[in-house]
Amino acid sequence: MLSPRIRQARRARSKSLVMGEQIGPPSRPSSPNPQERVVKCGWLKKQRSIVKNWQQRWFVLRGDQLFYYKDEEENKPQV
Repeated sequence: MLSPRIRQARRARSKSLVMGEQIGPPSRPSSPNPQERVVKCGWLKKQRSIVKNWQQRWFVLRGDQLFYYKDEEENKPQV
C-alpha cells in the first residue's frame, strides 16, 4: 500500500496543467474568448496521462490561458 503522500505526488505528476487552469477540485475549463488576441499558436507534442505516449496537438495562447486542439480547424478546445 502506498502512502497518501506518494499517491498524491503520482497523481499530481500525471495531470497535464494548462496555463490559467485552477489547481484543486476539477471544474469546467473556460472556453476561449474569440475576441481575445492570440499571442502565440503552433504545433506541439503533449504526453498523454494514462498511456504515456506523445500526441501532436495545435496549441493556442490567448492572454494568460493555453488551449489545445486536435487540429487547426477544431473549434472546441480539448479537456
